Amino acid sequence: LNKVDVPGATRHVEEARAQYPSRVLVPVSARSEVERLRAHASAGADGARSYSPDGSTGTLDVLSAAVALRPPTLAFPSSDLATLASLGRGADAARLFDCLLLRPLSTVA
Repeated sequence: LNKVDVPGATRHVEEARAQYPSRVLVPVSARSEVERLRAHASAGADGARSYSPDGSTGTLDVLSAAVALRPPTLAFPSSDLATLASLGRGADAARLFDCLLLRPLSTVA
């Protein structure tokens, strides 16, 4: 739900949540996020306004909600299931050293 920084947006967010109770709806302000990024790039500080009291623009909340819906599959390549030695790292390598993030519902053959 973008544009939550404009007047009256709170009412629209509440209406959308009431109309779609089974959906994940996250308020976000793309304009505030762009302003934050520009301020950070030019001044090295966070001088942009935000729509919420905690200083959030909602961008991280949107990404977190998306990942929570379909978390990645973690794969730890191993050359030996008994010792859990990492694949291709030698005998004295740490166990389960490497981790691959696979797309949701991926399989490894």
